[in-house]
Amino acid sequence: DQEAYALALLRNADVRPRLQEQIGLVLVDEFQDTSPLQLAILSELSALAEKSVFVGDQKQAIYGFRGADPRLMEAVIEGIATTSAPLAKSYRSRPALVELTSSLFAPAFASQGVPEDRVRVVADLVDEPEGLGPFLERWKLTDPKSQAQQIAAGVAELLDDDTVNVRATAGSRASRDAEAPPSQPRANRGDAAPVGEVVRARAKHIAVLARTNRHARDIAEALAALGIAAVLRRRGLAASVEARALMAGLALFHDGKDALAAAELARVTRGATDPNAWLAALVTAKPGEAFVDDAYVAAVARVAEANRQAGVVLAVDLVVEALRLREVCASWGDAAQRLANLGALRALAVRFVEERIATGAGATIVGFLARLDELADADDRDDNPDDEQGDVSGQDAVEVSTWHKAKGREWPIVILSELVYGRPPSVCGAHVESDVDRVNPNEPLRSEERRV
Repeated sequence: DQEAYALALLRNADVRPRLQEQIGLVLVDEFQDTSPLQLAILSELSALAEKSVFVGDQKQAIYGFRGADPRLMEAVIEGIATTSAPLAKSYRSRPALVELTSSLFAPAFASQGVPEDRVRVVADLVDEPEGLGPFLERWKLTDPKSQAQQIAAGVAELLDDDTVNVRATAGSRASRDAEAPPSQPRANRGDAAPVGEVVRARAKHIAVLARTNRHARDIAEALAALGIAAVLRRRGLAASVEARALMAGLALFHDGKDALAAAELARVTRGATDPNAWLAALVTAKPGEAFVDDAYVAAVARVAEANRQAGVVLAVDLVVEALRLREVCASWGDAAQRLANLGALRALAVRFVEERIATGAGATIVGFLARLDELADADDRDDNPDDEQGDVSGQDAVEVSTWHKAKGREWPIVILSELVYGRPPSVCGAHVESDVDRVNPNEPLRSEERRV
C-alpha cells in the first residue's frame, strides 16, 4: 500500500511540479532487488530529475519472494540507460574462486538473458601468498537429521588444524584485530596483521550461512555444545532480562508511584537470587509501599526528581546509570550479549524519537514503553529488526547467519549449508505470467491490450 500510494502521489499533477523544483539527482542502490511497482516509482522520480544513477548487480538478486526481478534491471540497461559501466574486477576473492563462480554463473544468467560480460569477472589479486591451502571444500553430510552437528564438527576440525590459514584483508576483522602467525597458537595475540599477510584461522574468521533462521539456531547450538563460541543475531531484545529491568526503571522514572514497576524492578534485580524474600516483601507491605526502600528504586527516584524534563533518550541513559545496569548485566553472565543489548535498546530509543519527530508526533517515555511491550508480545514468526538482540560479532566467535542477512558481508572462510533445496510445489499456489515478451522500463506495470 505504501508503494502504491507513493506512485499515485508521484503521478499527481499538483505534486509533480513541486517535486521537480526540489529533485536534481536520483541515486538508487541495490537496484537488482527492484520490483515492478518500485521500478514504476523510480521511473516517475527519474522523470522529474535532471540526472539518475542506478547501481546494482543482477547476480545479487535474491529477493524474488518480495517481487524483485533481475529482468527489470536488464530492461532499464537496454531501454533507457544512456551509459552503463560494468565492474569487471573482483577486489576481494581469490583468483580460483572468482574463476569458478564466473564459470558457473555466466551460463546460468545467460539463459535468463543477462549478457556474459555482466556476469564474468576477473580477480584483481594476482599473486597469492603461500600457505592458504585449497580455496574450496565440499563437506558431504551423511545424516540429514544431524546436519547442524556435522557442520559444527567440521568447524571444530578447521579450528584444530594448524595448516588452515587465511589472508588478512583491508576492512575485515582479520586486519583490524590482533592476529597470531600460523606457527603460534590461536590464543597468542601479536600485533595487528598487515593486509595480505597469512594468519592462522580463528573462530572469528568463519561464517556459517543457513537458509532458515531455525537451521541457523540449530547450528549455533551445535557449535556451543562443542565449546565453540558462536554469534547469531536473534530476536528477543524486548523480552530480555536487561530490557525488562530498563523498562521497569523507565516506568518508575515516569511515575515514581508505579508500584507494579517497583515490584518488577526488584524482582529482576534481586528476586532471581532470593525469590522467597522478594515475595515476602511484596505480600507483607502496605498497598503501594512495597520496595519503596529498595536501593534501585530509590536510585531511579533520585535521578527522576533531578531531571523532570528529560526526554526519552536521556531518560534511558539516566536509568541505565542509576541502576548500574552495565555492572548488573556483567554479574548475570553472558556479559557481552547483555551489554550489546543495552546498546541496541538505546539505539532503538534514538530511532523511536526520530520516527516520532518525522511524523509530527510526540516522543514520550510512555510511548517508548508501549513500543517495547509491543515488540515483546509479538509473534515469534515476526522478523522485526527492532527486536534483534545486540551485535556481538566483534568477539572471537563463529558468526552464524541466514543467506539473506549475510548479503553484503564478507568473511575469510564461509560455510554454505542447505544449498540443495527445492521449494515444495503447492497445488493452491499462484504463478504470475506476463503477457509481454519484454518489460517496458518506462511503464513496467502496463499490460498489452488484447482484443477478441
